[in-house]
Amino acid sequence: MIMFNLHSKKPCAKSLVTLAVLMGLATTTAQAQVEEDVHLDDVSLQDLLDFDGMVVSASKKAESIDTAPAIMSVFTKQSIQDTGAKNIVEALALMTGIFTYDTYFSQYNLASMRNNFGGEHYLSKILFLINGHPVYSPVNGGAKLTALPIDAVERIEVVRGPVSVLFGTNALTGVINVITEKAGKVDSNKVKATIGSGSKHQLEFSIAQAQQDWRFYLSGDYIEEDGYPLTVTAEQDEAGRGFAEKDFGEDKWSLFANLGYKDFEADIFFADIAKDHKYGIIPNSFFAGVDTYDEQMFYVDMRYNHQLSDTVDLTYKFWYDSLKIDWRNDGIFILESGPFGLESPPHITDITTDSSKIGAEIFAHVQASEALDYSAGLVYTYYEADPYIFAIDKSIVATGYSPLSSFTEVKDDRDLAAYINGSYNLSETASLTAGLRYTENDTAGGQLNYRTGLIYKLSDSLILKGLYATSFRSANLFERYVLSSPILQGSEDLENEELEGFDIGLYYRSEKSRASINYYSNKTENFIKRRAVNGVPTYVNLPEGEKTTGLEYEFKYAFSKSLSMFVNGAHSFSAEDGATGDDLVFVVDDMVNFGVTYRPADNFTISSFNSYRSDWGKASAFTVAGLSMSYHTKLGDNEMSLSLTINNLFDKDYQYAEFSRGRLDTIPGGAPRRAYAAVSFEF
Repeated sequence: MIMFNLHSKKPCAKSLVTLAVLMGLATTTAQAQVEEDVHLDDVSLQDLLDFDGMVVSASKKAESIDTAPAIMSVFTKQSIQDTGAKNIVEALALMTGIFTYDTYFSQYNLASMRNNFGGEHYLSKILFLINGHPVYSPVNGGAKLTALPIDAVERIEVVRGPVSVLFGTNALTGVINVITEKAGKVDSNKVKATIGSGSKHQLEFSIAQAQQDWRFYLSGDYIEEDGYPLTVTAEQDEAGRGFAEKDFGEDKWSLFANLGYKDFEADIFFADIAKDHKYGIIPNSFFAGVDTYDEQMFYVDMRYNHQLSDTVDLTYKFWYDSLKIDWRNDGIFILESGPFGLESPPHITDITTDSSKIGAEIFAHVQASEALDYSAGLVYTYYEADPYIFAIDKSIVATGYSPLSSFTEVKDDRDLAAYINGSYNLSETASLTAGLRYTENDTAGGQLNYRTGLIYKLSDSLILKGLYATSFRSANLFERYVLSSPILQGSEDLENEELEGFDIGLYYRSEKSRASINYYSNKTENFIKRRAVNGVPTYVNLPEGEKTTGLEYEFKYAFSKSLSMFVNGAHSFSAEDGATGDDLVFVVDDMVNFGVTYRPADNFTISSFNSYRSDWGKASAFTVAGLSMSYHTKLGDNEMSLSLTINNLFDKDYQYAEFSRGRLDTIPGGAPRRAYAAVSFEF
């Protein structure tokens, strides 16, 4: 039996030795093997450099990442395997300019781009897509980033900056587009079992079949874990007591299917996620007892491609989403007289909200000439949410509903949009891109967004991008209609929040390296945030919004097929309140990710991956390190893989700033040291 000292607050000697050996191997190999390749026939330098193919998230068409009219990064399946990332959040945490974090309340793993923490407890200002399909709750804009089976991921494309011209609402500060595996690209079946810290047990599988005109890919996973002990100090507790308990436990199962027949394609996804509720981390004086949270997600996205001619392609899309959320709590204090006035806690039987989206899109891609191509489309989306009910003991409230219920009637909204986006080659070295979108929202009215850019090829290996664009987000149903006074209330007259962004980027590539650097400047208007109105936190528009500028960079180098490294990061030059000019408090000035992957043999890989985050608010800077090892071997015509991943290698105890309300300085950060072992078979 192998034992890990998982909760020690000091780096154990074995961990230090392991890291020292790894770094020593990387250094000596870099010096001795720059010109020497081991024979890794199935791994190319392009794979080691993360990506050398086409992306689709910049223009809804396949194009090179270097010449795409967007500031983009890509994380591939090869990177997922090298770093041992077990879900999409762990992969995003190592990508350029993305800060993943939690709040005291949210059930959602959150992400920030370019220091935008305005999403409060939900991922509402970054659009999350799966194969271009928008996956978020129409109630609060939240998206469950960990829901999709990680084995279904072929690559993750991230666009940093405004992208509403293509994707509409919520694509305010950027887009995360997960591209899945598909039959025809994958021709093997796989089963994988993982055990690890927190009594984690995970089973994953994938099946791929392609015959003549039919294609079928199915991936699924099942996870159960107790989670890890979460310690809350007295300073992180509004009641001043502090406590320690198991938290972040989870039971989850999910299925993703991609079906294809000739020019027809469909994605079907279902997930059921039950986890310990995060109520109680800070306001435990308000919420009592054991909380559980269950979320059921389902969507179907159907697409039909029709080639009208050699120069015109039509795509028809239809989608339906359903999201059901059920919270259960043993007790809650009803707030009667201000934020800290408490009465006896009644029994809560259920906290529920069901919502759905239905939509359709038709767009055409036209190759008008060798120099000009464009896409134009129409999109319709309808959103609906059933009553958002806190149901309690009927003997206490005659209606059976708590005064804290967010809204007790069906709420809905709809968007109708038209867009056009195209590019024109001015010469062999320069091209222009431009786009326009008009969106009519039933509640907020009309919204016009546009983008323009110049892509200039300075040499065969160096490309310059200059981009300017706007984006928007309509207030979600929760922000408009929540009425849980004195806790929180919405505003029915909220206007769309808007962002205009300017980017200038430089992309370089050679046979062994990839590098990029870009400067950005963002300005928001009518920013939606919480502010006290008559003593009650209320969603309001901040007309002047926020202004931010910064620098983002990536560097990847393959010394050989046996050794590669990466460094990426972001630096904030300025972040200020648009109305007062004051510096924003909750800003991560520097984010750096760096790592080394070493392959001493064809079938053995060792990776070190590390993340640094500077202080923000009153939370101190921290560095989190990880280590992953994998071994592959043939079993006849099949393949077996063994892997070991250790996250938070040195058991770093770090904190997050409590930015959403500001009553406390910090809240507990991420998990302590975690170790996971896995075995998989491909056949």
